[in-house]
Amino acid sequence: MEKDTDEINTILNVEGKLNAAIVVTGIQTNIMKLQRMLVALLVSLNLLYACNSGKDKNASTNTDTASKRDSVTSATLNPTLCFEHYDGTKNQDTTVLHLEIFENNVKGDLKWIPSEKDGRAGTIKGTKNGDIIKGIWTYMQEGQQDSLPVEFKLLKETILQKAYAIDPKTGRESLSDTSGFTIEFKEVPCVGL
Repeated sequence: MEKDTDEINTILNVEGKLNAAIVVTGIQTNIMKLQRMLVALLVSLNLLYACNSGKDKNASTNTDTASKRDSVTSATLNPTLCFEHYDGTKNQDTTVLHLEIFENNVKGDLKWIPSEKDGRAGTIKGTKNGDIIKGIWTYMQEGQQDSLPVEFKLLKETILQKAYAIDPKTGRESLSDTSGFTIEFKEVPCVGL
């Protein structure tokens, strides 16, 4: 019986040591996990600090560069301009012009809205060379699509359109070499145009 008791004690002793070893191994594993998490946290904080400190150093430079780029873009490369022209004995006829200019390419809309007649509304595609814009106005009038050449001279706060002459042979409007820039549009805000 004593032998059995010794064996039981030995088994319990071994079991206790195994449990202690398992606990120690578990603690070591948890410590290793915590160390990895701490390293990851430190690396993340370092990266975050590096990103923010770079922004602080370059913030004014980036802002200055961005505003210079934006002012150049909006002023010379991609302005959106809107104009209106009123005509008739009581200024009852309206022509609305909306242009978007990107470098030397121009696109936009032109709407002629007479008081008691069918109007014309359509798109303009053309080019800009200096202060002169030349393009084609493709429009709808009375359910029919048609097109005419257009020419404009861009000035400060106004734009002048070259007037059409009637071609005696065809009866159609056309631009002639003698047509002048006589139709003046005033620049207006582009809200709702």
